[in-house]
Amino acid sequence: MLDSKINLDEIMNIEGFSWKVQLALLDLICRIKNPKNVLEIGTWHGRSGVIFSSYVNDNKGTYWGIEPDPTRAGITETNCKKYCPDGQIVIERNISDYSDLKKNNIPWMDIVHIDGEHSYTAVFNDLNLARKLLFNDGVIILDDFYFDMYPQITQATYKWLDMNPDYVLFAAGVCKGLICSKKYYKFWSDTLLSEDFVTTLKECNNGYSNKITITRTSPLMDCPTFGISTNISSNNFLGNEAGDGSLEHVC
Repeated sequence: MLDSKINLDEIMNIEGFSWKVQLALLDLICRIKNPKNVLEIGTWHGRSGVIFSSYVNDNKGTYWGIEPDPTRAGITETNCKKYCPDGQIVIERNISDYSDLKKNNIPWMDIVHIDGEHSYTAVFNDLNLARKLLFNDGVIILDDFYFDMYPQITQATYKWLDMNPDYVLFAAGVCKGLICSKKYYKFWSDTLLSEDFVTTLKECNNGYSNKITITRTSPLMDCPTFGISTNISSNNFLGNEAGDGSLEHVC
């Protein structure tokens, strides 16, 4: 696994709502994807944006943030530029749809992180926007997925997946949902099952995620999604819900 480019403890000093374990997951996805271009819808002060900016920097790419609040947009730009001296930071404030972004010559994206308005309609529209901008092998990351305060995010996501059957939710946990094209599902499932994925996630999270593991409690034919769980004990997932030949408790 590639080395991390960032210090999570340092980034946690930036005002925001992301947990350290969530940042560790974003860091690990970036290590694997090595993105050149990332779009983030909703930046706050850039706590997650600086992770994306750090990886974009090495590829001399662009971090695009959409943040309508002028104060937060300015703070995000300042924070991200510290981590991206060789790349480009673009913070858009008045973007309403795909055509607005294309007017500004937005490139194809390796990662789209959705953390904007939390209404059902907004999440659904953001997913449609992400699909239009994403490379075939790109990843969509949803924030506050399965978070009990925002059931509409989960509901909108499953509705969108029903209407876009060529995409799949390949993993979910720590209030993040990870979506890829079905053509790249095997790559991500193999990655999640690799020996060093959870080990690296634990290491880059500096101890907090000692209980993190990748889980399956259902066979692939039943549900393709892997769990990213922080609530693991030796008594979890007893029985044969996962079906013969599959892993109930992966790591």
